[in-house]
Amino acid sequence: MQKSFNLRMAIDGALRALIVEIEEYFLKKMLNIFQLLRKKAYLYSGGAKNMRKRSNLLRTLHALNNRMVLNDDLLWDIEHYELGYEYECKTDVQFGKGNWFIIKGLSLTERNEFLVQMDLIVLTGDKILLYELKAYTKRVNDCRDGTIEYKEGGRRYTHPLNQLSKAYGILESLLIKLGIPLEIESYVLLTHPKSYIYNLPAWTDKVLIQSEIEDHIEEQMRKRQPPTRETQIYWEKLKALHFDTSEYNSKVPKYSYEKLGKLVKCPNCFGVIREIPKGYRKMNCPCCSNKISVVDIAKLAYEDYILLFDEKPSAAKLYN
Repeated sequence: MQKSFNLRMAIDGALRALIVEIEEYFLKKMLNIFQLLRKKAYLYSGGAKNMRKRSNLLRTLHALNNRMVLNDDLLWDIEHYELGYEYECKTDVQFGKGNWFIIKGLSLTERNEFLVQMDLIVLTGDKILLYELKAYTKRVNDCRDGTIEYKEGGRRYTHPLNQLSKAYGILESLLIKLGIPLEIESYVLLTHPKSYIYNLPAWTDKVLIQSEIEDHIEEQMRKRQPPTRETQIYWEKLKALHFDTSEYNSKVPKYSYEKLGKLVKCPNCFGVIREIPKGYRKMNCPCCSNKISVVDIAKLAYEDYILLFDEKPSAAKLYN
Protein backbone atom coordinates (compact mmCIF):
# COMPACT_ATOMS: atom_id res chain seq x y z
CA MET A 1 0.00 0.00 0.00
CA GLN A 2 2.78 2.38 0.94
CA LYS A 3 4.66 1.70 -2.31
CA SER A 4 1.45 2.24 -4.33
CA PHE A 5 0.79 5.51 -2.53
CA ASN A 6 4.36 6.72 -3.10
CA LEU A 7 4.09 5.80 -6.79
CA ARG A 8 0.86 7.78 -7.15
CA MET A 9 2.46 10.76 -5.40
CA ALA A 10 5.50 10.57 -7.67
CA ILE A 11 3.32 10.36 -10.80
CA ASP A 12 1.15 13.25 -9.55
CA GLY A 13 4.26 15.37 -8.87
CA ALA A 14 5.69 14.60 -12.30
CA LEU A 15 2.40 15.52 -14.01
CA ARG A 16 2.21 18.79 -12.10
CA ALA A 17 5.79 19.65 -13.11
CA LEU A 18 4.99 18.75 -16.73
CA ILE A 19 1.88 20.97 -16.69
CA VAL A 20 3.93 23.87 -15.30
CA GLU A 21 6.55 23.39 -18.05
CA ILE A 22 3.85 23.28 -20.75
CA GLU A 23 2.20 26.44 -19.35
CA GLU A 24 5.56 28.25 -19.27
CA TYR A 25 6.32 27.11 -22.84
CA PHE A 26 3.02 28.37 -24.23
CA LEU A 27 3.23 31.58 -22.17
CA LYS A 28 6.64 32.30 -23.74
CA LYS A 29 5.24 31.52 -27.19
CA MET A 30 2.29 33.85 -26.66
CA LEU A 31 4.62 36.57 -25.35
CA ASN A 32 6.85 36.21 -28.43
CA ILE A 33 3.81 36.45 -30.72
CA PHE A 34 2.57 39.53 -28.83
CA GLN A 35 6.00 41.19 -29.10
CA LEU A 36 6.13 40.37 -32.81
CA LEU A 37 2.71 41.96 -33.36
CA ARG A 38 3.79 45.04 -31.41
CA LYS A 39 6.97 45.23 -33.50
CA LYS A 40 4.99 44.92 -36.73
CA ALA A 41 2.53 47.56 -35.57
CA TYR A 42 5.49 49.84 -34.74
CA LEU A 43 6.97 49.31 -38.20
CA TYR A 44 3.58 49.82 -39.89
CA SER A 45 3.18 53.08 -37.99
CA GLY A 46 6.48 54.33 -39.33
CA GLY A 47 8.97 53.22 -36.69
CA ALA A 48 11.84 55.27 -35.36
CA LYS A 49 13.47 55.66 -38.77
CA ASN A 50 10.29 56.98 -40.37
CA MET A 51 9.00 59.45 -37.82
CA ARG A 52 6.73 62.17 -39.08
CA LYS A 53 8.76 64.90 -40.75
CA ARG A 54 8.21 68.62 -40.66
CA SER A 55 6.58 69.89 -43.84
CA ASN A 56 8.75 71.60 -46.44
CA LEU A 57 6.87 74.82 -45.66
CA LEU A 58 7.78 74.71 -41.96
CA ARG A 59 11.37 73.73 -42.74
CA THR A 60 11.63 76.61 -45.23
CA LEU A 61 10.32 79.13 -42.69
CA HIS A 62 12.79 77.79 -40.09
CA ALA A 63 15.62 78.09 -42.64
CA LEU A 64 14.70 81.71 -43.44
CA ASN A 65 14.10 82.83 -39.85
CA ASN A 66 17.07 84.84 -38.51
CA ARG A 67 18.68 84.74 -41.97
CA MET A 68 16.21 87.44 -42.97
CA VAL A 69 13.58 89.54 -41.19
CA LEU A 70 10.20 87.77 -41.14
CA ASN A 71 7.01 89.66 -40.35
CA ASP A 72 4.94 88.94 -37.24
CA ASP A 73 2.42 86.83 -39.17
CA LEU A 74 5.15 84.46 -40.39
CA LEU A 75 6.72 84.25 -36.93
CA TRP A 76 3.28 83.36 -35.54
CA ASP A 77 2.92 80.73 -38.29
CA ILE A 78 6.26 79.14 -37.34
CA GLU A 79 5.18 78.89 -33.69
CA HIS A 80 1.74 77.58 -34.69
CA TYR A 81 3.04 74.97 -37.17
CA GLU A 82 5.83 73.84 -34.84
CA LEU A 83 3.36 73.29 -32.00
CA GLY A 84 1.09 71.36 -34.35
CA TYR A 85 4.03 69.20 -35.45
CA GLU A 86 5.01 68.47 -31.83
CA TYR A 87 1.52 67.23 -30.94
CA GLU A 88 1.15 65.33 -34.21
CA CYS A 89 4.26 63.36 -33.20
CA LYS A 90 2.77 62.68 -29.75
CA THR A 91 -0.45 61.46 -31.36
CA ASP A 92 1.58 59.19 -33.66
CA VAL A 93 3.07 57.55 -30.57
CA GLN A 94 -0.42 56.95 -29.15
CA PHE A 95 -1.63 55.31 -32.36
CA GLY A 96 1.64 53.41 -32.76
CA LYS A 97 0.58 50.75 -30.25
CA GLY A 98 -2.24 49.46 -32.48
CA ASN A 99 -2.00 46.53 -34.88
CA TRP A 100 -2.70 48.52 -38.05
CA PHE A 101 -1.03 50.47 -40.85
CA ILE A 102 -0.51 54.24 -40.53
CA ILE A 103 0.11 57.03 -43.03
CA LYS A 104 1.28 60.35 -41.57
CA GLY A 105 0.66 63.65 -43.33
CA LEU A 106 -0.45 62.43 -46.77
CA SER A 107 -0.31 65.42 -49.17
CA LEU A 108 -2.05 65.06 -52.52
CA THR A 109 -1.77 67.20 -55.62
CA GLU A 110 -3.69 67.45 -58.88
CA ARG A 111 -2.05 68.90 -62.00
CA ASN A 112 0.86 70.05 -59.77
CA GLU A 113 -1.54 72.06 -57.58
CA PHE A 114 -2.08 71.35 -53.88
CA LEU A 115 -5.28 69.38 -53.31
CA VAL A 116 -5.45 68.30 -49.66
CA GLN A 117 -3.36 67.12 -46.72
CA MET A 118 -4.61 64.25 -44.58
CA ASP A 119 -2.95 64.46 -41.18
CA LEU A 120 -3.37 60.84 -40.14
CA ILE A 121 -4.77 57.78 -41.91
CA VAL A 122 -5.13 54.41 -40.13
CA LEU A 123 -5.78 51.29 -42.22
CA THR A 124 -7.28 48.26 -40.47
CA GLY A 125 -8.62 45.02 -41.88
CA ASP A 126 -12.16 46.40 -42.25
CA LYS A 127 -11.99 50.24 -42.05
CA ILE A 128 -9.97 53.31 -42.88
CA LEU A 129 -9.82 55.86 -40.06
CA LEU A 130 -9.22 59.44 -41.21
CA TYR A 131 -8.10 62.11 -38.72
CA GLU A 132 -7.67 65.88 -38.83
CA LEU A 133 -5.28 66.91 -36.02
CA LYS A 134 -5.40 70.33 -34.34
CA ALA A 135 -3.37 71.73 -31.43
CA TYR A 136 -5.09 74.99 -30.45
CA THR A 137 -3.69 76.54 -27.28
CA LYS A 138 -6.04 79.52 -27.02
CA ARG A 139 -9.80 79.88 -27.06
CA VAL A 140 -11.27 79.08 -30.47
CA ASN A 141 -14.87 79.79 -31.44
CA ASP A 142 -17.04 78.09 -34.05
CA CYS A 143 -18.36 80.96 -36.18
CA ARG A 144 -21.06 78.73 -37.77
CA ASP A 145 -20.01 79.90 -41.26
CA GLY A 146 -17.38 77.26 -42.02
CA THR A 147 -14.65 79.07 -40.08
CA ILE A 148 -13.20 79.20 -36.59
CA GLU A 149 -11.81 82.30 -34.89
CA TYR A 150 -9.09 82.79 -32.32
CA LYS A 151 -10.57 84.99 -29.58
CA GLU A 152 -7.19 86.69 -29.11
CA GLY A 153 -6.14 88.41 -32.31
CA GLY A 154 -9.27 87.57 -34.27
CA ARG A 155 -7.49 85.24 -36.72
CA ARG A 156 -9.90 83.18 -38.81
CA TYR A 157 -9.25 79.78 -40.33
CA THR A 158 -11.18 77.11 -42.18
CA HIS A 159 -13.17 75.01 -39.71
CA PRO A 160 -11.49 71.62 -39.04
CA LEU A 161 -14.82 69.87 -39.70
CA ASN A 162 -14.88 71.48 -43.16
CA GLN A 163 -11.27 70.40 -43.72
CA LEU A 164 -12.21 66.88 -42.61
CA SER A 165 -15.23 66.81 -44.92
CA LYS A 166 -13.08 67.86 -47.89
CA ALA A 167 -10.44 65.22 -47.09
CA TYR A 168 -13.17 62.58 -46.65
CA GLY A 169 -14.65 63.28 -50.09
CA ILE A 170 -11.27 63.20 -51.83
CA LEU A 171 -10.20 60.02 -50.04
CA GLU A 172 -13.51 58.33 -50.83
CA SER A 173 -13.09 59.08 -54.56
CA LEU A 174 -9.48 57.94 -54.38
CA LEU A 175 -10.43 54.58 -52.83
CA ILE A 176 -12.90 53.92 -55.65
CA LYS A 177 -10.25 54.82 -58.24
CA LEU A 178 -7.64 52.55 -56.61
CA GLY A 179 -10.08 49.69 -56.06
CA ILE A 180 -9.82 49.76 -52.26
CA PRO A 181 -13.10 48.35 -50.83
CA LEU A 182 -12.89 49.85 -47.32
CA GLU A 183 -15.32 52.23 -45.64
CA ILE A 184 -14.09 55.42 -43.98
CA GLU A 185 -14.66 56.77 -40.47
CA SER A 186 -13.44 60.30 -39.82
CA TYR A 187 -12.73 62.44 -36.75
CA VAL A 188 -11.15 65.72 -35.67
CA LEU A 189 -8.67 65.21 -32.81
CA LEU A 190 -7.84 68.20 -30.60
CA THR A 191 -4.39 67.02 -29.52
CA HIS A 192 -3.31 69.78 -27.11
CA PRO A 193 -4.62 69.61 -23.50
CA LYS A 194 -5.94 73.19 -23.83
CA SER A 195 -7.58 72.61 -27.21
CA TYR A 196 -11.32 73.23 -27.30
CA ILE A 197 -13.76 74.64 -29.86
CA TYR A 198 -16.55 76.65 -28.28
CA ASN A 199 -20.03 76.92 -29.78
CA LEU A 200 -19.78 73.61 -31.66
CA PRO A 201 -23.16 72.34 -32.97
CA ALA A 202 -24.71 69.86 -30.53
CA TRP A 203 -25.22 67.19 -33.20
CA THR A 204 -21.57 66.60 -33.98
CA ASP A 205 -19.70 63.68 -32.38
CA LYS A 206 -16.75 63.95 -34.74
CA VAL A 207 -14.61 66.22 -32.53
CA LEU A 208 -12.61 64.58 -29.72
CA ILE A 209 -10.66 66.52 -27.11
CA GLN A 210 -7.23 65.39 -25.90
CA SER A 211 -8.51 63.49 -22.86
CA GLU A 212 -10.79 61.36 -25.09
CA ILE A 213 -8.14 60.25 -27.61
CA GLU A 214 -6.69 57.36 -25.59
CA ASP A 215 -10.13 55.81 -24.97
CA HIS A 216 -10.97 56.27 -28.65
CA ILE A 217 -7.81 54.39 -29.68
CA GLU A 218 -8.55 51.56 -27.24
CA GLU A 219 -12.09 51.30 -28.61
CA GLN A 220 -10.86 51.15 -32.20
CA MET A 221 -8.30 48.49 -31.27
CA ARG A 222 -11.12 46.34 -29.86
CA LYS A 223 -13.57 46.92 -32.73
CA ARG A 224 -11.35 46.78 -35.79
CA GLN A 225 -10.21 43.65 -37.60
CA PRO A 226 -6.42 43.07 -37.88
CA PRO A 227 -4.71 44.05 -41.12
CA THR A 228 -4.23 41.51 -43.91
CA ARG A 229 -1.86 41.22 -46.84
CA GLU A 230 -4.41 43.21 -48.88
CA THR A 231 -4.35 45.96 -46.24
CA GLN A 232 -0.60 46.32 -46.73
CA ILE A 233 -1.11 46.60 -50.52
CA TYR A 234 -3.72 49.37 -49.98
CA TRP A 235 -1.30 51.13 -47.60
CA GLU A 236 1.49 51.03 -50.17
CA LYS A 237 -0.81 52.37 -52.92
CA LEU A 238 -1.87 55.36 -50.82
CA LYS A 239 1.65 56.14 -49.57
CA ALA A 240 2.94 56.22 -53.15
CA LEU A 241 0.67 59.20 -53.89
CA HIS A 242 2.35 61.51 -51.35
CA PHE A 243 3.88 64.74 -52.65
CA ASP A 244 5.24 67.20 -50.08
CA THR A 245 3.60 70.53 -50.80
CA SER A 246 1.20 72.91 -49.07
CA GLU A 247 -1.63 75.27 -49.90
CA TYR A 248 0.27 77.87 -47.85
CA ASN A 249 3.53 77.81 -49.85
CA SER A 250 2.58 81.24 -51.24
CA LYS A 251 3.31 82.62 -47.75
CA VAL A 252 7.06 82.16 -48.23
CA PRO A 253 8.66 85.59 -48.84
CA LYS A 254 11.04 86.21 -51.75
CA TYR A 255 14.73 85.77 -50.95
CA SER A 256 18.15 85.46 -52.57
CA TYR A 257 21.46 83.97 -51.47
CA GLU A 258 23.18 87.37 -51.37
CA LYS A 259 20.56 88.88 -49.06
CA LEU A 260 20.34 86.00 -46.57
CA GLY A 261 22.38 86.10 -43.38
CA LYS A 262 25.19 83.53 -43.27
CA LEU A 263 24.80 81.58 -40.03
CA VAL A 264 24.25 78.08 -38.66
CA LYS A 265 21.50 76.77 -36.41
CA CYS A 266 20.86 74.16 -33.76
CA PRO A 267 19.19 71.07 -35.29
CA ASN A 268 17.06 70.68 -32.14
CA CYS A 269 15.65 74.15 -31.45
CA PHE A 270 16.72 76.06 -34.63
CA GLY A 271 18.37 78.70 -32.45
CA VAL A 272 21.29 80.66 -33.93
CA ILE A 273 24.80 79.38 -33.09
CA ARG A 274 27.27 82.26 -33.22
CA GLU A 275 30.44 80.25 -32.64
CA ILE A 276 31.53 76.62 -32.92
CA PRO A 277 34.48 75.65 -30.68
CA LYS A 278 37.46 74.48 -32.74
CA GLY A 279 38.54 70.88 -32.29
CA TYR A 280 35.27 69.73 -30.67
CA ARG A 281 32.92 67.18 -32.17
CA LYS A 282 30.05 68.13 -29.84
CA MET A 283 28.93 71.30 -28.12
CA ASN A 284 26.11 72.64 -25.97
CA CYS A 285 23.57 74.73 -27.82
CA PRO A 286 23.55 78.29 -26.37
CA CYS A 287 19.76 78.45 -26.89
CA CYS A 288 18.36 75.10 -25.66
CA SER A 289 21.47 73.81 -23.76
CA ASN A 290 21.19 70.38 -25.45
CA LYS A 291 24.41 68.64 -26.48
CA ILE A 292 24.58 68.61 -30.28
CA SER A 293 26.96 67.21 -32.86
CA VAL A 294 28.97 69.60 -35.02
CA VAL A 295 28.31 67.21 -37.91
CA ASP A 296 24.55 67.62 -37.39
CA ILE A 297 24.94 71.41 -37.43
CA ALA A 298 26.74 71.24 -40.78
CA LYS A 299 24.19 68.75 -42.08
CA LEU A 300 21.30 71.11 -41.26
CA ALA A 301 23.07 74.01 -43.04
CA TYR A 302 23.57 71.76 -46.07
CA GLU A 303 19.92 70.65 -46.07
CA ASP A 304 18.71 74.25 -45.62
CA TYR A 305 20.65 75.36 -48.69
CA ILE A 306 19.21 72.54 -50.84
CA LEU A 307 15.71 73.31 -49.52
CA LEU A 308 15.99 77.04 -50.29
CA PHE A 309 17.81 76.89 -53.64
CA ASP A 310 17.05 73.39 -54.96
CA GLU A 311 20.72 72.66 -55.65
CA LYS A 312 23.75 71.37 -53.79
CA PRO A 313 25.97 74.11 -52.35
CA SER A 314 29.58 74.55 -53.37
CA ALA A 315 32.21 74.06 -50.69
CA ALA A 316 32.78 77.83 -50.54
CA LYS A 317 29.09 78.59 -50.00
CA LEU A 318 28.73 75.90 -47.37
CA TYR A 319 31.79 77.20 -45.54
CA ASN A 320 30.40 80.74 -45.60
